[in-house]
Amino acid sequence: MGSGCSDGCQTGPAGTFNDIQDIGEHDRVTIEAATQMRRMQDRGERIRMRLEMGAQTLPDAPSANVVGEIRDEKNQVLAQAAPVPAGEDSTRVIDPRNAFMMDSMLRDVTIYGTAAKASAILKRQDLAGKTGTTNEYVDAWFCGYQMTAAGCAWIGFDQPKKLGNSETGGAAALPIWIGYMNRALKDVPMQTPAQPEGLISIGSGRERNLIYSENAAKERPPEEDEEMPIPKPDLSSPPSD
Repeated sequence: MGSGCSDGCQTGPAGTFNDIQDIGEHDRVTIEAATQMRRMQDRGERIRMRLEMGAQTLPDAPSANVVGEIRDEKNQVLAQAAPVPAGEDSTRVIDPRNAFMMDSMLRDVTIYGTAAKASAILKRQDLAGKTGTTNEYVDAWFCGYQMTAAGCAWIGFDQPKKLGNSETGGAAALPIWIGYMNRALKDVPMQTPAQPEGLISIGSGRERNLIYSENAAKERPPEEDEEMPIPKPDLSSPPSD
């Protein structure tokens, strides 16, 4: 490539170059080249992203482009990244079973774990999230979501100092999140993602486990195929992150 991006190169909020002085009228700079320039400008971030799952290497995801389009001094488009259609499975990053299991674990936090008050107070079992507390109770937070809304509540001082003993994410920040979701989810029906094919549930309640079907024993007791009851929040122990 015979041209580059100098320090005078400006980018817009969407990663679009507004003014590239070093690109001549007859030059053509590809999205890949512009992405490389931007990556180098961002102090050594990875130039391209490849997604791997075991021995299988997936194609580069179009969404990995940090440059949406390139225009010349006449505002003509020289190159443009193709948009990624919503819901396109070809750029799926992880196995849907993996995503479901992660969601299930985060929902367990709001039913049996440090955020069990969320399900008890809001009276719904489709909430998920994680509490957090830094050393010496300096910061406390809870980040969580429902299928239609997500939010994070953090509590701390502008100049870091101890909040107080036992001021954990589940004790200090969770009530803020619950108050917000109480209004945000008003009249929103409870909904949870459908379990994808290839997963097997073993046990129930706290003891419920999800495993990939190819890793399960060939024969299972018949009772394990029965529909699981709606879990009940466990408030037997106080939150402790």
